[in-house]
Amino acid sequence: MRILGFIVMFRLIICNHLVATRLPPRKVTGPFIDFEMFRYKPFAVYCSATFVAFLGLYTVLTYIDISAVSAGLSSDFSFYLVSIQLLSGFGRISGELLADRFGALNVMIPFTVCAAVIPYAWPFATTKGAFVAIAVLYGATSGVYVIFASFTLNSDG
Repeated sequence: MRILGFIVMFRLIICNHLVATRLPPRKVTGPFIDFEMFRYKPFAVYCSATFVAFLGLYTVLTYIDISAVSAGLSSDFSFYLVSIQLLSGFGRISGELLADRFGALNVMIPFTVCAAVIPYAWPFATTKGAFVAIAVLYGATSGVYVIFASFTLNSDG
């Protein structure tokens, strides 16, 4: 892990020194955080819903291996359940491809509902196959949510 950390740090140092802005910086006057924007109700509801969703997002990612061991699976296998959830990368890529065709919120909402329902099936998983299915499905659907929650909140349009 230390070696990987130093590799990432080295590459980030190079990237940070080579990056250049496309446009000159804008002169922005006013407070650093403008709380007036929360008067726009759709934005306030979206921000609060995203905050609550992110509170529960990493529960499965954090505790699925412990749950698998307590269900009787070997600790050698349960360690890989976290790696299996890296399908969130697949969800992030496929979600963006779908969003080009259907729109970001039209893709994010159904995948978020799926990511919210999957943890309710998690306590019923008792076999290796069931835990793998939970990890695969949750990894893919939560990846779509993560990319669009940050994308739609930070987009200008």
